[in-house]
Amino acid sequence: MARYIVFWEYNLGHCPVDMKEKTSQWLGLSEECNKMLKSGQIKDWVHYAGEAAGYMIVEGNETDVLRLSDSYLPYIKCTAKVCLSIGQCDQVWKSLQA
Repeated sequence: MARYIVFWEYNLGHCPVDMKEKTSQWLGLSEECNKMLKSGQIKDWVHYAGEAAGYMIVEGNETDVLRLSDSYLPYIKCTAKVCLSIGQCDQVWKSLQA
């Protein structure tokens, strides 16, 4: 199973201006993230202080990442990158020595 870091950013063009509406939307998204954390669908979730962005860690395959990122469109934009462990990197680097 691959591990991905998924950088996310609020699409402020779809964010309400009214603070009550805005916080209601954010709390709804937070509730969904908490459900995904509890179910193991995501392993970690981070919001950068002072920004409308953060990242989450996802274990799975490409379709899992696509399903997750597309489920939040158009409110949140995502960019995913596959992560390799140090052990995986060591294997590659050792194979290059041969």
